[in-house]
Amino acid sequence: MTLGGPEPRARWVGNTLAEFERDLADNLCYERGTTAESASAQDAYWTLAITIRDRLADRRTRTARANHVANPKFVYYLSAEYMLGRQLRQNAMYTGTADLARQAVAASGYSAEDLEALDVEPGLGNGGLGRLAACLLDSLATLDVPAVGYGIRYEFGIFKQAFQDGQQIELPDDWTFYGNPWEFPAPDDLQVVGFYGHTEPVDDDQGGLRARWLPAEMVRGEPSHMLVPGYGTQTVNILRLWRARAGRESFDLGLFNAGRYAEAVEAQMRSENLTKVLYPSDSTEAARLASFCEAGLFRPRYGVRMSSSPRWPLSPATARPTDPIPFVVAGHRSRCIRSAIERSLSLNRSTRRLQRASVADTT
Repeated sequence: MTLGGPEPRARWVGNTLAEFERDLADNLCYERGTTAESASAQDAYWTLAITIRDRLADRRTRTARANHVANPKFVYYLSAEYMLGRQLRQNAMYTGTADLARQAVAASGYSAEDLEALDVEPGLGNGGLGRLAACLLDSLATLDVPAVGYGIRYEFGIFKQAFQDGQQIELPDDWTFYGNPWEFPAPDDLQVVGFYGHTEPVDDDQGGLRARWLPAEMVRGEPSHMLVPGYGTQTVNILRLWRARAGRESFDLGLFNAGRYAEAVEAQMRSENLTKVLYPSDSTEAARLASFCEAGLFRPRYGVRMSSSPRWPLSPATARPTDPIPFVVAGHRSRCIRSAIERSLSLNRSTRRLQRASVADTT
């Protein structure tokens, strides 16, 4: 990157069959660290997914640069769940690479259908609420509305249903067992949420008293993001997801060395259970507490902390302290998000035209 000059373009991702095959070979070698002769079915799936994701990342880079120039208003969309659906076929369609992918993998001994079968739906939502949230993010990108979705990265989805001896049994939906090629983790951007504790009176600036909260337990939130492309447009927005992470001090080495293994990781498990399962059972007191704390992680972190996060989707270079609030905040209710989108479309009419032109010019 050249300081003070135009930012260089990332490596070229083309749209011809030869270029797609070149990128498949590169990703198999440099991302999966293997060769065509020794690649597994998972290697082949990941390589195809990353090659398609590269096209989305290229569009995302151009979208972010266009937003930097246009300085538009953003919609921030908060939801406890997102039912995104399987990503491979959808992203291949949105990037126009479905036919290229089918032809390129044919020579590898696999079919596109073989690899699609390995594509696991992210266990981030269930039913109408999550599907509505995913559709709204899709619509925002399709309308070229600058937007960021916020949610929780659950380690396990709601459950897998099976039947045994005529009875339903619930199995864990371990959707990240082999990893998730569609997300970009950011473990260096941990944020902290406090729980429990007490308040104490302290003097304020006006000579009076105010209450100061002293949390008893701190839980870290680790972000990652997934790309949300629009249909028939070059715009790609992001969905930022948070999972609970215990601090380094949560593992008690002394207890572990004494053979008290469960106690050694108790604090770690208690913290990370907050985002362990989408909608866990609330049939016990411990489960009800976990559900309550999960909501406590979601609302203050996303509603307050993320509003002042140093990693804006809006570049701080284009905002001034004297500017009015440079974004539109939308809740999850349909009327609220509809109003926010209408306001954004109205306020961004000229800047969205500039954004669309800027994205197209850098193609």
